[in-house]
Amino acid sequence: MKKTLKIIGISLASLITVLIITVFILLWVIVTPDKLTPIVRNQVDKFILCTTDFDTVDVTFFSTFPHVGLQIKNLALINPMPDAPSDTLAFVEDFKASLNLKELLFNNTLKVTAVYIRNVEAHLFVDAKGNTNFNIVEIDTTEEDTAFELPFDLINLHKIRIKNLNADYTDHNSGMFASINDMSALIKGELTIEDAWAKLTMESGNIVFNLNDSTPLAAKLQSFETKIEGEKSGADINGSIRFEMPEVFFKMDTIVYANALPVEIDLPFTFNIDHQKITLDDAELALQKIKIFLNGTVQPSASFSDIGIDMAFHTNTWEIPEVIEIIPETYKSMLKDITATGNLELKGNAKGTYNDSLMPIITANVFLADGQFAYKKFALPFKNISADVLAYLDLNTDSLSMVNIHSLKAQTGKSVLELSGRIIDLFNKMLFKVNVNSNLELVELKPVLPSDMNLIIKGKAKATMNTDFSMNDMQNLDLQKMKLKGDIRLIDMEAVYNDSIFVNSPDANLKISSAKTANNKIPDKLFDIEILSKDMDIEMIDVVDATLKEVKLKAQVSDFMDTTKPLSAHCDFNFGNLKAAMDTIDAAISG
Repeated sequence: MKKTLKIIGISLASLITVLIITVFILLWVIVTPDKLTPIVRNQVDKFILCTTDFDTVDVTFFSTFPHVGLQIKNLALINPMPDAPSDTLAFVEDFKASLNLKELLFNNTLKVTAVYIRNVEAHLFVDAKGNTNFNIVEIDTTEEDTAFELPFDLINLHKIRIKNLNADYTDHNSGMFASINDMSALIKGELTIEDAWAKLTMESGNIVFNLNDSTPLAAKLQSFETKIEGEKSGADINGSIRFEMPEVFFKMDTIVYANALPVEIDLPFTFNIDHQKITLDDAELALQKIKIFLNGTVQPSASFSDIGIDMAFHTNTWEIPEVIEIIPETYKSMLKDITATGNLELKGNAKGTYNDSLMPIITANVFLADGQFAYKKFALPFKNISADVLAYLDLNTDSLSMVNIHSLKAQTGKSVLELSGRIIDLFNKMLFKVNVNSNLELVELKPVLPSDMNLIIKGKAKATMNTDFSMNDMQNLDLQKMKLKGDIRLIDMEAVYNDSIFVNSPDANLKISSAKTANNKIPDKLFDIEILSKDMDIEMIDVVDATLKEVKLKAQVSDFMDTTKPLSAHCDFNFGNLKAAMDTIDAAISG
C-alpha cells in the first residue's frame, strides 16, 4: 500500500512538472522576441519623450526559473541638445529583470527577485538656461495630488546588480561637472508599509567632480568602495554607511588640501523620520592614520535653515609628523623652519547652530606627550614636552576664543619649564597671561641673549614668573611691552660681563617687575630689580674687588635688548659687611 502511494505521488509530481514545463515552452514559443519587441516599443513611446531604440525584448523562463524574466538588449535613450557632450542620454547593453508570478497572482505582491544591468553609458546634461536632457518621462498633471499608497501589499526588491556603469553629468548653468567610471553595485532590499531594509555595496574606478564658480573646486577619487545597510522600524532607521577611498584629491581655488590621501569613513547611525534627527554612535573618520570618533546628534530645523549640532569627538593617538604630513603644502611651507614630534590626543565637543551666519562652539581638550620642538629662528630646542590644554573656539566672535593651559611642561638641555595660564583673543592679538615655573641652567640661556651682549653666566635658577604679553611682543622680543613679575632664586651663580665685571654668589634671591611706577630713577626704565644675598663677590677689573655680606640691592635697569643705547642702571645698596680693595686701598665696613 505504501509502495503504491509512493508510486502515485511520484507520478503526480512528474506529471505536474511536465505540465509546467509544457506551459513554459508554449509561452516561450508564443511570446517570441519578434512578437514582444513591437509591443514594448509602442508602450515605451507612450511615456518616454525622447527617442528610444533597442534590439530585442525577450521573456525568459529557464534562465530565471522559477520566475519569469524580461530581457532587453542594447537599450538606447537618444535626446540631442546643443553643447551636450553626446546625443545619447543613456545606453544599456543588457537589462534583465525577473518577476515572481506566483506572488503577484495569488498574494497581490510585486516581488522583483532580481534586476541585472550590464555595460551602461550615461551622459546627463543641463544647458546654461537650466534645460536638461533627462526630463524625458511623460507626467500626468491633470489628477489632483493624493496621498501616496503602495500599489501592492509588499514590494520586495530582492536584488539589483549593476556592472560596468560609466556616467557623467555636465551642468553649464552652475559650472559643474561630475563623472564616474567602471562602477559596479549590488542592492538588496525589502519594503512594507511599516518597515523596510536595504543593503548596498558599490565599487568604482575614478570619480571626478569639478565646480567652476567664484571659488573653484576640484575633487577626484582614484577608486571608491562603499557599503550601506539600513533597517526601518516604525519612525527609526538604523543602519551604517562605510566608505573606502584609497586616494583622494581635493582642491579649492588654488590650494590643494588632499593629494592621494587615503580616507575611510564608518558611520553607524539612527535616523528618526518624524524629527529629522540623525544620531551617530561611535562613527569613525580616518585620514591615513589620523582617526576621529564621533558620538552625538545632528538635527535640522523645520525650515532646514538651521542645523542643530551636539557632537562629542575624540581621537586615537596622533603622531605629530603624521599630522604634518596631511597638512596642505601651502600651509606646510609655513612650518619649514619647525621640527616637531610627539603624541597628540583630542577630546571635546561641538555644540550649537550651523547656518549661513553661525557656527557651533567647539571645546577641545588637547593632550600632548613625549613632544620635541625646534624652531630655526629660536636658539633653544625643547624636548620631553607634555601638555594638558583646553581650547574654546567661538568662530562667531573671534575675540572670545581662548586656550586654558592646565599644564605645559618642557625641557631644554637640563633646564625645565612648567607653564599654566590662558591665551585669549586666540585668532587676533593672541594675548598671553601665563605663569611660569622653571629650573634653569643659566649657561643654557646664552643663545637667547643678543649676540653682541658680552655676558657669560653660570649656575642654577629656580624661577616663578607671571607674564602678560602678546604674540607680537614675543616674536619681536619687545620687553618694553611685556609685563613680567617674578621671583628667582640663584644658586652658585657666576656672571662675567664684558670681561671686566665679575659677580659670584652661592645663594641669592632676585625679584623682578616691569610694572610702571612713578619712582623712576632712569627715564627708560625696563625693570625694577631687588637682590637679596648673604654672600656676594663683585670684581671690576682695575677698579674694585669686594665681598659683601647680607646684601640688599634695589636697582632699575634700562632695556638691555636695545643695542642702540648703552645699558643704564640706578642702584641702591644696603649690606651688613663690606670688604673691598681698590688699588692700594683696603677697606672693611660693617652695617
